[in-house]
Amino acid sequence: MKKLILFLLLYILYTSCSHQKEDVLHGIWAFQSIEYNNCDMLTSFTLNTLDLDKDSLCELPEVQYNFCGISPNLNIVEEEGKYSIVKLEKEYYLIIDSKNDLFRGRYLVYFFVDEKEGLFKMIMESEKLKIRLTKVFFLDFYSRRKDVDYWVNCTKNSRLGGDH
Repeated sequence: MKKLILFLLLYILYTSCSHQKEDVLHGIWAFQSIEYNNCDMLTSFTLNTLDLDKDSLCELPEVQYNFCGISPNLNIVEEEGKYSIVKLEKEYYLIIDSKNDLFRGRYLVYFFVDEKEGLFKMIMESEKLKIRLTKVFFLDFYSRRKDVDYWVNCTKNSRLGGDH
């Protein structure tokens, strides 16, 4: 019985710590740049943000102006989806499941800190999109630095690492 209680306590501690680390990824991420098949799309959106909610839901920006020749047959206005962060082999991926054809897919992710500006940043790349983002309204950045560094260290060997 003591072993079962000890196991349960360790399990609760482990899951709460890993949940806490993932918690720093939740919130609003602002686009610094976004390219669709090497075409700059930054001015195509009414709002240049990606919102990753705690309940695995995400809010996606709506394409207002189609400057990059996106097929009119694609759904580019759906603003909601679900996301997950998974580790496949040695890389981390953000997977977005949505009816939005532009954002749906698997993105290789790379996290880093801009030490000069004190900002938490991310690069996401799929077959069609390359996005550079900055976490906004991250008021507890310095108090959560250990959790930020966890994600930076997880992705430090990413193929995208040389791009920042």
